[in-house]
Amino acid sequence: MRAVVLLLCGLLPLSACSDEPDFDSRFEQAEERIRDKARALDSELVPSENQTQMDETLQPTDPDHADGADTGP
Repeated sequence: MRAVVLLLCGLLPLSACSDEPDFDSRFEQAEERIRDKARALDSELVPSENQTQMDETLQPTDPDHADGADTGP
């Protein structure tokens, strides 16, 4: 009976270690998270079609005041 208890107590720490992912698994998970964040940032930086159209409509039409500077009277 004591032998069984000691055996189980000895195997308990070994069974707890098997749940921890190894380095390669952790690396792949971290790499995927980084790629997802990079894709999200890239999608925010790429101007949408609506934004491009809005920018085009805000362009000045008067060539004398194309730079937007106020020359005064």
